Amino acid sequence: MDKIKEFLRAFCASLATAKMYPMTHPQAREVVNGAYQLLQEVLKERNELIIGIVEDEIVFDKEVMFDVNAMLQLIIVHAKKIGIEKIHFLKRIQKEELTKFITFLLTPQEKELGNLSDHLVMLGITNVKVSSLTTPDEVEKKDVVRGGQYYQDFLKELPSYYDKMLAREPIPSSVYLELKFALFNLMDNLRGKHYEFLYLDSIRKYDQVLPHSLNVCLLAVHLAASLGFPQEDRLDIGMSALFHDIGRVYRTRLAADARGQKKEAPEADSGHAQLGAKLLLIHEETLGALPAIVAHAHHRKYHDTRGEGIPHPPKAHIASLIIAVCDCYDTLCRRWTGGQDYSPKRIYEMLQKNKDSFHPALLKKFIKVMGVWPVGTIVALNDGRIAVVREESEADVLCPKVEVIVPEEDRGQFIDLRESKSTVTIARALNPFTQGQAYFDLL
Repeated sequence: MDKIKEFLRAFCASLATAKMYPMTHPQAREVVNGAYQLLQEVLKERNELIIGIVEDEIVFDKEVMFDVNAMLQLIIVHAKKIGIEKIHFLKRIQKEELTKFITFLLTPQEKELGNLSDHLVMLGITNVKVSSLTTPDEVEKKDVVRGGQYYQDFLKELPSYYDKMLAREPIPSSVYLELKFALFNLMDNLRGKHYEFLYLDSIRKYDQVLPHSLNVCLLAVHLAASLGFPQEDRLDIGMSALFHDIGRVYRTRLAADARGQKKEAPEADSGHAQLGAKLLLIHEETLGALPAIVAHAHHRKYHDTRGEGIPHPPKAHIASLIIAVCDCYDTLCRRWTGGQDYSPKRIYEMLQKNKDSFHPALLKKFIKVMGVWPVGTIVALNDGRIAVVREESEADVLCPKVEVIVPEEDRGQFIDLRESKSTVTIARALNPFTQGQAYFDLL
């Protein structure tokens, strides 16, 4: 069973890699080679490997793989998009066939394929058989995996990666790639609804630095995408954002250990930005230099020529400038969800008041992309109705498109506030953990 789980992880990694790189790319070839070798190990002991997909779970030999299903959602999503519910890997499978099957799973299908196994034979894949119990249309209607579940699953796994980073020992590149693939999967499945998952109740189960780091990551990737960054660069920025506050986590743990042992914590007085950069440089060979650069500079103001601990600091990296905006924004948002008076409108005003702290073009673009009232915000209109923001307006950030949810007779009505601002406007936002909570079921 362990070998099968290893293969499925590697197969999922192959799918993720193929979404980022062409199959001719050295990294894609390396990951697929690894998956093929693991599959060969499994098939030494059996004539075929049959994997089933039941609802949103991977099943082998009637056993649901609960402990690895969160990591295998990419297989489930792409298989079910085509209508596949069972995959047979036969003993004589060749590496070229596995490569072609991965490409097949990732290729959008514009028409009904008919018998899927016959279609695979036409593609030169004779040692992989598939079967289906439902049609792709039915799968589409079922909305296989909700983005919010991806967010929670990723957040649940994140502490284990922090533990590996904080151990101050080199981490294998496979661990970093696994996290990178998981982030790519998360980005792919949020489908532009990143804001709606930033403040789930479930995040309160975790160290608050970790959901903050994930939120900053999602915001930074979204901003980078809107700026036209290629996918690989967006991933690098997102990975750097994930660990931008690792110095805070480490310093907190040092202080807790020192209290337990009644002694002074080493490095406890170091600034968390400097400390985080030092920790990440230990892993430079695997991570590259960018995460350490971001960790060191993410609190530097745009016009600050001093830097922290550097007499003549170089010009800030674009990733640091992007993450600085997102870090401040999420910090203010989290104060609002904590019950303080930091509504979206006030956060917008505070960013404008402190605009010299940020790169002016990046701040302007961030506000255009997020709007004053981000998508998913529950708002009270000036006529007493309750609505939810559905779409931003870059032309007028104060006037998004909203959908009325209360009263019932107006529910589902869409209002473009740019067109109706002379009569209908947003009076205030409703805090999702207080006044807004009563409307969650209507969203």
